[in-house]
Amino acid sequence: MHMRVADDTLVMDHYDDLEGRIGKEALDAVCQYVQSGPVVAIALEGDGAVAVVRKLVGATASADAAPCTIRGDLCHQGWRAPDDVRAVFILVHASGTPGEATEELALWFDDSELYAYAVADEEFAF
Repeated sequence: MHMRVADDTLVMDHYDDLEGRIGKEALDAVCQYVQSGPVVAIALEGDGAVAVVRKLVGATASADAAPCTIRGDLCHQGWRAPDDVRAVFILVHASGTPGEATEELALWFDDSELYAYAVADEEFAF
């Protein structure tokens, strides 16, 4: 886990697919918002980590997020109309697939910040 301010390159690499979905103006607004202050990046691992974190975070659209999830309890901003280019304030991001997680970990963390280690219960659980 670390806190950092994301530079232009990091933000554009992270959101490389967003322009095609929401347009250039909306992408610029999201990037400006993400860069308006520090971001806390967390690397989590474990059996089914992506699915577990997605459950904890809740559905991407806050209106669809279940109660007792981060988005369900704390996000109250819905998606905007296509012609509204204000940023959707991103409270939390979670990778959608293990492949996406691998790509995002490489963007947000240096190899020296990620550790390979055995957890004591792995010998018994797997």
